[in-house]
Amino acid sequence: MRAGLLLLALTAAALLPGCRGCGPGGAPVALDDTGELAADPGPGAARLYRLTEPQLRHAVEDLTGVVPTSPLPVDYDLHGYDSVGAGELTIAPYDLELYETMAWEVAEAVFPSDEAVSAELGCAVTPSPAAALLASSDDTGAPLGAGSLDTVCVQTWASALVAEAWRRPATSDEVDPLVDLFEEVHGLAGERTAAQAVLATTLLSADFLFRVELGEPDPDDLHGTGDHQLTDWELASRLAFFLTDAPPDAALRAAAAAGDLDTEAGIREQAERLLATERGQEAMTRFFVETLDLDELSSKDKDAGLFPADSETLRAAMQTELEVLFADIALHRDADMRTLLTTRQAWVSPELAALYGLDDVTAEGWVTLPEDQGRGGLLGRAGFLTLNATAARTSPTHRGLFVRSRLLCQDVPPPPEGVVASLDGIDSSGTLRETLEQHLSDPACSSCHALIDPIGFTLEDFDGLGQWRATDNGQPVDATGDLDGVEIDGAAELGAAVAEHERFSVCLSAQLFRHATGALEGSRQEALVDELDAAFVASGYRFGELVLALVTSPGFRGVAGPLDTESCEVEGETRACATDCAAGLERCIDGLWQGCDADPASPETCDAVDNDCDGLVDGTPLQVCTEGDLPGVQSCEDGAWRSCSTADPPPEVCNGLDDDGDGLVDDGLSIELVALSWADLQDQHASCDPDTTGVSGPCGAATHRLCAARGCDLVTGMGLLARDLVDETAAIACFDGTQAEVRWTTFTELGSFHEYCVWDDPITADCNASIHRYCAAHGYGSGYGPIEHSGDTAVVACTAAAENHTVDYDALTALQSGCSWPDERNSDACKLAMHQWCVSEGYATGFGPQENWDNLAVVACLPHPEDEG
Repeated sequence: MRAGLLLLALTAAALLPGCRGCGPGGAPVALDDTGELAADPGPGAARLYRLTEPQLRHAVEDLTGVVPTSPLPVDYDLHGYDSVGAGELTIAPYDLELYETMAWEVAEAVFPSDEAVSAELGCAVTPSPAAALLASSDDTGAPLGAGSLDTVCVQTWASALVAEAWRRPATSDEVDPLVDLFEEVHGLAGERTAAQAVLATTLLSADFLFRVELGEPDPDDLHGTGDHQLTDWELASRLAFFLTDAPPDAALRAAAAAGDLDTEAGIREQAERLLATERGQEAMTRFFVETLDLDELSSKDKDAGLFPADSETLRAAMQTELEVLFADIALHRDADMRTLLTTRQAWVSPELAALYGLDDVTAEGWVTLPEDQGRGGLLGRAGFLTLNATAARTSPTHRGLFVRSRLLCQDVPPPPEGVVASLDGIDSSGTLRETLEQHLSDPACSSCHALIDPIGFTLEDFDGLGQWRATDNGQPVDATGDLDGVEIDGAAELGAAVAEHERFSVCLSAQLFRHATGALEGSRQEALVDELDAAFVASGYRFGELVLALVTSPGFRGVAGPLDTESCEVEGETRACATDCAAGLERCIDGLWQGCDADPASPETCDAVDNDCDGLVDGTPLQVCTEGDLPGVQSCEDGAWRSCSTADPPPEVCNGLDDDGDGLVDDGLSIELVALSWADLQDQHASCDPDTTGVSGPCGAATHRLCAARGCDLVTGMGLLARDLVDETAAIACFDGTQAEVRWTTFTELGSFHEYCVWDDPITADCNASIHRYCAAHGYGSGYGPIEHSGDTAVVACTAAAENHTVDYDALTALQSGCSWPDERNSDACKLAMHQWCVSEGYATGFGPQENWDNLAVVACLPHPEDEG
């Protein structure tokens, strides 16, 4: 019976009365007009940004004159853009090998001989015998010989080299080791190899491979936010790599040295100049290509028998058309960006013109598309239509999803587990639209597909290769649909409706901000995006003005200040600490001292006393209660227990009984909340000690093993979601195979997603992020773990149905006062708070933090099985 009682504790605790809009300790915080926590506009956290492949190739070419030809590490996009991936993902061991190969390839090309060294350095590295005789002598008065090294020459060259390579002036402490390296190698292998070694070392340095942005305290920080402004050199690099995918050129470096980037006018002048360059046009077009996923167009599968017109050259012409169209509207004419969605102008090759029904085009150039096809702008073009279709037919679902997610930035949940997305078995004698409408009669699917299919239906005039058609499966095409209540017939009307949609401009503003800053926006950055959107609209939807508003904004020119926590240097190092109860150790994590592990004097109880010395009176104790015949839970406030909160009817559990009285035994248990004793956990893993913490490897393994042994098709589990320190009971969540898949990996692989996820310290927020990214890279919503690990081997659980939400830690602290940023982000209190937050939003449970930045957490929520789809 105890298990059934505490089973309700998780859900009921999330529904207990609380303070909406309260911060830590119940202090009121600002709310916006929607009742959400408000945030002052501000920049994101400081971070390192790995140069993307095009950025690195340009940086090497500008520095050395050599274009590297060897393979470079692959760029991974996050949230749609390689720049975001470059700010989040670390360098894997294989990537370092590629960098090293590239560095030596370039060094050997720059210095193919000893004579090339003197020519490159601009001076004789080894002085002539006469010069050496006149220059100096050693301590005995003997003249230096002809083989001596002109260190002044080397130092002058090395200083200039690293200043350009690192995009900032270098100190003597940074240059001297390179001079020492040159001298050491010179004595062993000669000047050519010495010069190669210094150049290769420079190309492999973190200051070259990464953009380093730390900023400095903002003297105009009137609101006391602690935000930092980028230095002129950091801002020059951010500006250049955003606008040109290359390091600062000579003019921009001169502006940084002169302090011209301290003003908006100075930044605007440089930005306008860079935008007008060839590299600027290419870089902004690359942003458009990433936004539309156009790089996938060439590899999109098509059935050759159904689409005989398909060819590599046709695909290339499709992509070129869209790139030229964007460049003409956004960059060359700086016209209203909504024109992209409505114009009938097209840049076509003869092959693409034939696809569009234009037979008299003999050379590549501009044409006006036939009005009777109703193609309109972007959404009626073959490149978009081909990319968002299957190998054999159109896909209203894919096309509608693209409009929702990439043009309007609206989230559409992934297909639910267990729902068959195939159209097999459905009457397909009619049009694809009629077939889909049969499929959508399933309530599990209709709630999501109703958001996207009516949009995609308006593009059914065009087949899977973008050719106009009047019939589908021998029957007339119906291309009517709607977008948020606006009735639409055909692609041209869809483009016009999207152009006028209130979400189009703010979505484009958000995507450009994300691409430019290399990070997903948090609540403070969302406020900045709103300001950018207002400027964009006020300019007449001109892309150039949006770019200029972005680069002169505080979100682009600064970074969030360092956390108010003492910094440390050696990752994993410990030092002594103490609480009011006992002495302990705190650990260096992510450069900050965090988490004193002093043992509590006693478990927290409901007595208005801080029993466990964690600084929180009464902490988060819960106790089981009954109200009538129903089990429930009550929480503590001000030293007294609140009233009993119950759920009706009781939930179904995996016990061979019909717990909820619906006539079905053990039904609907793809997710099950389970309560058990600490003894149950310790039977599975003796090292699980919930007295100390439930957030541990042994307790995670015990949870996994318990759930896998329960039956009812459950395969793994997550916990501990909550602990009762008095009764020594805990709550966990178990999942069946439709909710979670157990996957084997290694910490080496996980480390490629987050460098601080390591085998000897696997239960950290860093590993949470690594596993989340690992699962996302394999097509899942999120994941957690490790649920088992030994040496480099790790076992994780990936969850396809997980839906990720960005939550302010203030909101989590309001649910559980022991959950706070940054010290307690991976604590027992946060595990319960994240579960409670997801339950309060209508989900079955949740976990995290999957990512952390700037007082924000990404929380993964799992829907109730009956709500999915």
